[in-house]
Amino acid sequence: MVDFPEAILGRAVLREGFAYERNSAIERTEMDSGLARGRLINANPTARVSCAFVWDETQVQFFEAWLQTSARYGAAWFNIYLPLEGNTYRKVLARVVSVQQRKPRAVGLMTVPLELEIHDAVILPDGIVDLVLEFGTSALQQAVADIGTLSLEPFFLAWRFDA
Repeated sequence: MVDFPEAILGRAVLREGFAYERNSAIERTEMDSGLARGRLINANPTARVSCAFVWDETQVQFFEAWLQTSARYGAAWFNIYLPLEGNTYRKVLARVVSVQQRKPRAVGLMTVPLELEIHDAVILPDGIVDLVLEFGTSALQQAVADIGTLSLEPFFLAWRFDA
């Protein structure tokens, strides 16, 4: 798997112009009478993210070369960190859909707007949603804290063999 070259291009994404839109996983068909019919077309829906980076001329040239070679003109999926929850960056799987027109930002700097397609499925263990609905989030947080403090020492002591 290819990684976004953040050591050279940086991780910071501009707040202005950042947009996140999840693609629908259901195809709806309007019926002549009755309710609309829905059909699952994708169990792992993707999302579109519009974002922009500020790079100097060397970084822009490096990005273009990386896009053509490692990212195979946007066809290859790669790992990138994006601020999907606000200030916290999270690693997601993405590919470049389009590179919009660059705009000068300051002396020697360019704003490079990108549109990315990402896989942004949050994978939860089976039954977690049911537990949260039944007991609430505070009970779930307490259960996670309790699991973290469990110790197997009493079991090992009970089975200890003294000669």
